[in-house]
Amino acid sequence: MPETIDITPDWGPLIQPLCLVLENPEADEGAKSEIEDELVRVVRLLCGMLKSPKVDEKDKREIALDLQRLARGVDKRNRAIRREKEA
Repeated sequence: MPETIDITPDWGPLIQPLCLVLENPEADEGAKSEIEDELVRVVRLLCGMLKSPKVDEKDKREIALDLQRLARGVDKRNRAIRREKEA
């Protein structure tokens, strides 16, 4: 039987750099939009995993931490957008 190789991306290490791009006022708006779309997709997947009985509690805690990091990044992005509009 052929060997299966798991190529599932690990989003944890990518969250902080993606949020930094979102916070950067000089970053390309198209890139920011693509990142936001991808993060929404990832959040939906993570929320589904939190509800799954197949995922153990340790993994659920890690997923919850990743979701908190994402929420902080989105919050910073929203505050930056508000500041730009007020300026």
